Amino acid sequence: MAPLRASYSKMLVLLSITPAILTLLFSTTMTQSLHTQLSQDIDLARWSWLESHAQRDAIVLVNPALGLADVGVAIATDNTQIVQHWIAEQLLLKPTQTQIIEWDAQKVKEFNALIIQPYVLIQEVNSTISS
Repeated sequence: MAPLRASYSKMLVLLSITPAILTLLFSTTMTQSLHTQLSQDIDLARWSWLESHAQRDAIVLVNPALGLADVGVAIATDNTQIVQHWIAEQLLLKPTQTQIIEWDAQKVKEFNALIIQPYVLIQEVNSTISS
């Protein structure tokens, strides 16, 4: 009878752990799936296409050291700790008036862009879109 009781105890421990593990696995899988989707959603955009978003203060300039999809996942999953860290480290910024004036003068300036409502995440690129 004692071995059966020991097995039953082990099974109870496993059952109590399983929901936590399943939640972690489900969360990780969802995050990976979201990352994959957001990576596919990144596209080139000219400044002229982004101006209206700048006018409503929705542009977030992402430092090239960060991946746009990584930032998108952090914002979409409400990971305030990492987003606040990136802001504190000035890796996520609102464009300055000087930058906006410079970009206004170069309507074809290109950015990698990712929409994470209500924001538009952008990173500067050096090439231009061919017409």
